[in-house]
Amino acid sequence: MRSSLMLAAAFLLSACAGHIETRLSSAGEGLERGHSYRFAETKPEMAAEYGEVRNLLIAALAQRGFSRSEAAGVMLEIALSDRPAELALTRGEGEETSVIAPSKERKPLQSCDDREYRLSIRFTRISDGAHLYLGEAAEYHCRASLSEALPAMVNAIVSDMDGPRGTKVVERRGRE
Repeated sequence: MRSSLMLAAAFLLSACAGHIETRLSSAGEGLERGHSYRFAETKPEMAAEYGEVRNLLIAALAQRGFSRSEAAGVMLEIALSDRPAELALTRGEGEETSVIAPSKERKPLQSCDDREYRLSIRFTRISDGAHLYLGEAAEYHCRASLSEALPAMVNAIVSDMDGPRGTKVVERRGRE
C-alpha cells in the first residue's frame, strides 16, 4: 500500500518536471565569432523580461567573442512573447496560410494551462539590410515562468548562430 502511494505521488509530480522541447528555427548567412553589434532602440516601457533577456544575450554573446559597440555595423533586434498555448499562430491568408506555432493540448492529469514562450533575435547588417542571422526558440511550460525559461532559450539560439540550420528540436530536463 505504501509503495502504491509513493508511486502515485511520483507520477503526479512528474507532470511538472520532465523533458522540455526547445523548438529552434534559424535562417540567414550566419555570423562569425568576433562580430560587434548594437541593439535596436527600445522604448522605456518595455517589460522587465526584455531587460533580462537582453542581459542574458549580452553575456552569452560575449562568451562567444561578440562585443557591443554603438558604432557597430550590425543591429541586434529582440522579440519576446508569452501566449496561451491552446492558441495557434498562423501567418498569411487563404491558401497561403502557414502555421507558425500549433496549438498544444493538455496532457492527461495536467493541473494547469500551458503557455508558450518565444524568443526571436535578428542580426541585420545596417549598410544593406541583409539578415545575417534570424533565430527563434520556443517552449511550452505549465508551471515555469518566462524568466525561468529564458536562459535555456538564449543558450539554444546562441549555440545555433555559427550557421543557421533550419528547424530542429532540442530536448532538456527541467521544470515544465
